[in-house]
Amino acid sequence: MGKLILEQTVQALQAGGIPAARSMPAARMPEITATVAAVSLQGMDLRSKKMTVLVTVLTPAHLGSAVCEEAALTAGELLSDIGGKCSADACRFDGRTGLFAVEVTAQFNSEVPKVTINGVELKHVLAFTSWRTLDEEVSDWDNTKWNFRLEEYFPMGDDVEADPAGKFTLNHICENGSESYIDSTWTYQRKVWDASGVRQIRLGVADVMDVG
Repeated sequence: MGKLILEQTVQALQAGGIPAARSMPAARMPEITATVAAVSLQGMDLRSKKMTVLVTVLTPAHLGSAVCEEAALTAGELLSDIGGKCSADACRFDGRTGLFAVEVTAQFNSEVPKVTINGVELKHVLAFTSWRTLDEEVSDWDNTKWNFRLEEYFPMGDDVEADPAGKFTLNHICENGSESYIDSTWTYQRKVWDASGVRQIRLGVADVMDVG
């Protein structure tokens, strides 16, 4: 999964217009004449199953620090879109290389959750989140519906699964157990196409949630 996240990071940056590659390639480093990004693994926590990806945005001095900073902001937005929790350091200048640089870090879950809909497992899940809220009309947890967010990525050539007709049951299985979201309906769908595939985000609501 870690290798897949690194590859998806490179693909997301490239699709967003930032030339990117894995850092420290097994070849001579090319001369940098435009803004680029180097991707590497900063660290991994095996207990919490999270990994942190380091993206170093590099810009030649003649383009100025503003170009580097704006590219770093774009990189952070692109990695947030694929599920990363991002932060960025201040821009710095390396007089030895003549490059401005901004380091962007993105934390990802390294264990992909298992999700089924009406008993059929989804093959391209990236992340699953659920929540519920109280408001002026609903002040009792027992009467509160559950909301959930499902994120998937379909590589080019893989079909997007068809939505079930009517209400459905969604099961979420992870290392902490399983949850069943019963009498669910979709409320939102977003698809983003890039050079390597389709990212899909869906929001839903369930009348009942049972812990398995």
